[in-house]
Amino acid sequence: MEKELNRTTEFVVKRLEKEGYKKYGLQSIVNDILKVCGIYNQRCATPIIKIAQAFDIVTYRESFKEKGLDGILYVGGNTKKLYGENKVIVVGNEQTIYYQRYVVARQLGTYLLKFVSNKEDINFFKDQFHTEEIFASSADKFATSILMPEKMFRHQLNVANKLRYDDDFWVITYMSMYFEVPNFLVEKRIKELVKKS
Repeated sequence: MEKELNRTTEFVVKRLEKEGYKKYGLQSIVNDILKVCGIYNQRCATPIIKIAQAFDIVTYRESFKEKGLDGILYVGGNTKKLYGENKVIVVGNEQTIYYQRYVVARQLGTYLLKFVSNKEDINFFKDQFHTEEIFASSADKFATSILMPEKMFRHQLNVANKLRYDDDFWVITYMSMYFEVPNFLVEKRIKELVKKS
């Protein structure tokens, strides 16, 4: 599994460097990564930390209470000196685990779509949570797509609706627990897929 994931991440990086993410396609990137994670997706929670590690990104938690941040992606610069690694995602430890998973996925999307794809020479990206900016961004779309794969999400949503169709709160909570993501992300994914239908 890990060797396959590493080969897949190498393939994704090379293709992104060659084509850029707009030509490669966001959903194709997600699909290529998720194909390898099939064994994990039987349980449904995407192994986002393992995926980040396959891209040689280490994740840490620290307090961002005073900084007003929920996550930061560091690439190059002083990163190795500060963290002992060249690529690091730091998430706020004040957030729930589900929210931290979302931040890691969003930051991984930022890395792939903006850094690898554009070959930008940067020391780090800072990504402060601003609702309108994040929901409009490709990195956020990457996060929702990789954490809640469309086919599986639609299937599980049908299951949840059959169990408690008349209770939106229950359905959203059920989906949140099933995919291990925050409730607001489930609501966003439902709206996204309704528009697509």
